[in-house]
Amino acid sequence: MKIGIVTDAFPPTVGGMETFAADFALALASNNRVTDVDILAFETLERQQEPFSHSGIDLTRSGAESTLGRLKRGIRWGIRSEYDVVHSLTLYPGGLITAVLNNLLSIQRTFVTVHGTDALSVAEDPIRGRIRKFILEHNGVICLSESTRSKVAAAYSTDLDDRVIPPGAPNLPDPASEIKLPDTDGQFTVLTVTRLVERKGIFDLIDAVNPLSNVSLWVVGDGPKRAELERQCERYGIENRVTFVGTVGEAELVSYYDAADLFCLPSRHVQSAGDVEGLGLVFLEAQKRGVPVVGTDSGGIPEAIDDGETGYVVEEKNPAALRDAIRRIAESPERQSAFGDTAPTFVECQFTWEQCVERHLDAYRGLEGATDT
Repeated sequence: MKIGIVTDAFPPTVGGMETFAADFALALASNNRVTDVDILAFETLERQQEPFSHSGIDLTRSGAESTLGRLKRGIRWGIRSEYDVVHSLTLYPGGLITAVLNNLLSIQRTFVTVHGTDALSVAEDPIRGRIRKFILEHNGVICLSESTRSKVAAAYSTDLDDRVIPPGAPNLPDPASEIKLPDTDGQFTVLTVTRLVERKGIFDLIDAVNPLSNVSLWVVGDGPKRAELERQCERYGIENRVTFVGTVGEAELVSYYDAADLFCLPSRHVQSAGDVEGLGLVFLEAQKRGVPVVGTDSGGIPEAIDDGETGYVVEEKNPAALRDAIRRIAESPERQSAFGDTAPTFVECQFTWEQCVERHLDAYRGLEGATDT
């Protein structure tokens, strides 16, 4: 099977969609049912020369800046190569390319992956919402979580009875051989890894940690809310217990996971902006490294945690509930150890790239069994 992948998110740019795109392409290329994987990745000019090589993958980075330019470039690319399947890993404008190929040029097997916010943030917009609905109606739709499928179906009043296919857990390198981690003076250490924006709920996490004098917090990542979050810590007088690490490389990130006692990301649904957590790949990363997790009931997060077995799911926008979950794990080394021991097995059973790719290939071939979630 010859597969064309189009995406607006691809490494070395950092983010959940970028991680998914690279890992998915690598897993596809490793499957013996796939002969070729060609990727058209729309990039900023400075990213076009970034190397990416793997047997069976042909990557083309395009600097087309306008939507019209990307549409023209993508249609030419799709027609020229005679793919068995064309799959956009981003909703817009990549999904518009595949929808046009499907609708106007009778290329039947086209698909689009929906992550959540990419569709929900513009559902009420009279123009952009209509374009997204056209995309959804002229592609096979694949969602990474049931939460995303149900929310998008409701927002667009469309029958999205297509497939929910969870991703594999992100591929992680070995931990960094030499790295100096922040000193926590032996305190119980909570780690969060995120972009510092409202949806990620880090204000709630700092509220939760504030009265827990035996708990330190590492915040890995950066974003527009960082200065405001730092001021929050200063107001509480806990700046000595909260370390804003900033952005780190993948190997360094693994070292942070391995050193943490607990991972926590208390995302919240920002309904006014349609901003919601599609699944939360960082939960899979943490559990893969044997770290207990605490998340909220926002978006697809409950699907990424085995509640009560690998950690806890608590109510979103509720720092008190978050605090209680952190305290319960911090005060029970036995519980922490049990959650940590169970976490890798949960991920290995539920979120493998082999399963993800096989279910995508079945979807591409239109097999009935591929609709099972």
